[in-house]
Amino acid sequence: MAPHATRLAEPVLADVTSVTNLGLIYGALAASRWNGAALYTTPSAKRLIAASVAIEQVERLREHGVGDFHFYTLNRAELTYAICHALGVRPAAQPTVAAAAGAAS
Repeated sequence: MAPHATRLAEPVLADVTSVTNLGLIYGALAASRWNGAALYTTPSAKRLIAASVAIEQVERLREHGVGDFHFYTLNRAELTYAICHALGVRPAAQPTVAAAAGAAS
C-alpha cells in the first residue's frame, strides 16, 4: 500500500462499470495510464481501454481497503466477465456429469 494511503474504517461496496464511450470517462483516463487519444480509434481498442481502466480502478480501490465490488454490465456481459477474470474472479466449478451421476447412486 502506498505510504499516503488511508484504510477505510467501514466496509464499502464500490460500483464499477466498463464505459466504452471514452469521452464520458475522460477524467478516469486522464488519471490512468491510458491517456493517448490515438488509441481510441477502433471498437476493440475502446473495449480494451475500458477494461484496463476498470481493472486499474478496482486495484486502486483494493489498495485502499475496498473489498466488495458491484459491476454494471451495461449489456456488455462479456467485457465485465473478462474484467472479473483478469481480477482473479472465476465462476464456481460446475459439477461434471460423471460427478453428478456418482452423487445420485
